[in-house]
Amino acid sequence: MVRDFDVIVVGAGPAGCGAAYDLASAGRKTLLLDKAVFPRIKPCAGALTIKAVRALPFDVSPIVRRSCAAMKLSLGESSRTLGNGESVAVMTVRQEFDEYFVRQCVGRGVTFCCGHRLIALARNDFGWDVQTTAGTFRGKFLIGADGANSQVRKLLSPKNPLRFGVALETCIPTNRAGDYEMEFDFRPIDHGYAWIFPKHDHLNVGLYTLNPTLPQAREKLERFVLQKTGRRITGPIHGHKIPFNGRAFQQRWDDACLVGDAAGMIDPFLGEGIYNALRGGQLAAEAILRAGLAGRADFSAAIGEINRDLASYDSETRRFYSNIQRGYRRLVRWPLGQLLVKGFAAGWPVSRIKRNLLILPLSKKAFLPQMEIR
Repeated sequence: MVRDFDVIVVGAGPAGCGAAYDLASAGRKTLLLDKAVFPRIKPCAGALTIKAVRALPFDVSPIVRRSCAAMKLSLGESSRTLGNGESVAVMTVRQEFDEYFVRQCVGRGVTFCCGHRLIALARNDFGWDVQTTAGTFRGKFLIGADGANSQVRKLLSPKNPLRFGVALETCIPTNRAGDYEMEFDFRPIDHGYAWIFPKHDHLNVGLYTLNPTLPQAREKLERFVLQKTGRRITGPIHGHKIPFNGRAFQQRWDDACLVGDAAGMIDPFLGEGIYNALRGGQLAAEAILRAGLAGRADFSAAIGEINRDLASYDSETRRFYSNIQRGYRRLVRWPLGQLLVKGFAAGWPVSRIKRNLLILPLSKKAFLPQMEIR
C-alpha cells in the first residue's frame, strides 16, 4: 500500500527535523524517515552555537549540559581565552538533542518512521515515490537530509562537488568538567584543530581536519587527551566524514532538495554544521510553503542565505590555514577576537559579523534566556 504525504523528509537530524517541524506546523502532511532507531548514537561534539539556539523554535534547556561564556584558542603552548560574560555556545549530547527534536516534531503532527532504509526513488505524476524497507511512500516534495553519506544524494545526484574532511572523537568521564574551558587547539592537526568541549560529567574531545585522511589519528587523539587531561582513553572512539564545499552544490530540482550534511553545508573553518543544517531545513520548508502544493519551489534561491555565509567561511578558512602562525595571531589579537566572540554571542552568522565588525562594540548585549543547566 502506498501512503501519501505532502512532503517526505529523509533524515531526522537537525536539517530534517528543522524542515519537518515547520511544515507540520503550517498544516502540511509530513513524513519524517530515518534508517536508525531513536535514540541512536550520533558522532558529533554536540555544541550548539547561539545562532542555532535562537533559530530553534522551542526551548532547549532540558537537554543543555553546560553554557560556555568563554572560548579558549590555542596554538600549542600559546593560548588566549576570549569572552565577555555572554554565552558563546551551549553543550548538548547529540543523541539527546536529536531525540528531543524528533519528539517536538511528532508533537506538531509529523509522522515519524524509523529503523527502515531508503531503497529507491522514482518520479510520478504527483511528485515522488520513496521506496523503503517499510514500504513505499508518495510525496509531492522530497527533502534529503540524511547526512554525509546521504542515500538521497547518491540517487538524485551521483556526481557532485562535495569534499570531505574527517573528525575523530571520544568522551572522557570526569567529575571536574567545570575545570575545563571550551578549547580549540590548532597545533595537533594540519588544516584543522583538536577540541575540548566540557559537559556536566564528561569531556567531549576530538580532532578535526579539512584533509580527506587523518594519518595516525588514534595516536594523535590519545596524545592530545593525555596532554590536556592527564587521562587515557578508555571508551569508544568514533570517526566520521565532514562534508563541505556545499556552496558549489546545485539544487537542480523544483520538487526536491538536499540540506545539511547531505548538501555539504558545513562551515569548513570549525566544521560546525548544526546551525546550517537547521537553517537549511527551515529555508527548504519556507520554499515549499511559498510554492504551495500545486507549485514549484525555488530551492536555489532559498538556500542563498546559507551559501553567502559559506562564502565568508571559505575565504576566512583559506586565509587562516595558508599560514597558521599568522592566522592564529590575527584571530586572537585585540580587538578582532573579542569582536568575533561578541558576534557569536549575539547569534550572528559570520557574514553579518564581517559586515558589521565596526559597529559590534556598540551593539547591546544579547544574553540567552536564563537556562537551568544540569
